[in-house]
Amino acid sequence: MIEIKVKALGIFNKNSSSEKIVKVRGEPDLEEVLKILAKKGLFNLYSASSGLEEVIQNTLILINGVEVRNLKGIKTRIESGDSLILIPVTHGG
Repeated sequence: MIEIKVKALGIFNKNSSSEKIVKVRGEPDLEEVLKILAKKGLFNLYSASSGLEEVIQNTLILINGVEVRNLKGIKTRIESGDSLILIPVTHGG
């Protein structure tokens, strides 16, 4: 089991504190971690009308301070101790 530090900003942390330690089995990639977070109800990652693809398109996702598009995208492997930051790129005004 690995531990990941997850920090969600903006609209993603309405119902939780902005930083959590999340335990995940195996050697997950980012896509798997996002699905696990959604199932746990963390950070409001999904609404009834949106799916994972919409979340990914509208979120700046950093792993250890590096934007995931500079890595392997949602197929980037997550390792124990990694830091995942989710920043929504859309917001109200």
